[in-house]
Amino acid sequence: MSTGEENYRMWHRKPPTKTTRKKVKWLDENFAYPVGVGYQIGYSSAKWEKKPFQYIHDFGKPKVYFLKSQTRPGEQTGKLKSVQSLLGTSVKDNVEMAFLGTLDELTYYNHEGELVEVEGMHKAQVLCCPDRKGLLILGNKGVIFVRGGTMRVEARGIVD
Repeated sequence: MSTGEENYRMWHRKPPTKTTRKKVKWLDENFAYPVGVGYQIGYSSAKWEKKPFQYIHDFGKPKVYFLKSQTRPGEQTGKLKSVQSLLGTSVKDNVEMAFLGTLDELTYYNHEGELVEVEGMHKAQVLCCPDRKGLLILGNKGVIFVRGGTMRVEARGIVD
């Protein structure tokens, strides 16, 4: 086995460094709109090193969702989805989610095919949704869901 393969397997056996419990009820809203298709995410995590290391992932075309109040007219690309369905759980209270790291960048293609970089969310928390099919990004300026496509998420990080 090559060193690369060995490192990859070791990384996948490593447990998450931090698990955060979040309450679903902190959301003032129960619905979110899709605003585009995810292109790339960069986040920093101290999983392997004492100081954070930046991970960059190209997405497998998941949808990016903003809460209803965060979208502007004409920005929506589809129907409203419930926050519970985006979290992947029917639980309404404490939902345990693995903390993956802090957001460095998030880009997506909007409905016109333009590449958009999310602004104002630098250092937001990146969390693994309970069903491991999506991300919840929590920042001071908003909430973002990334869900679907071929992206898989595990407690240890995004798996391409």
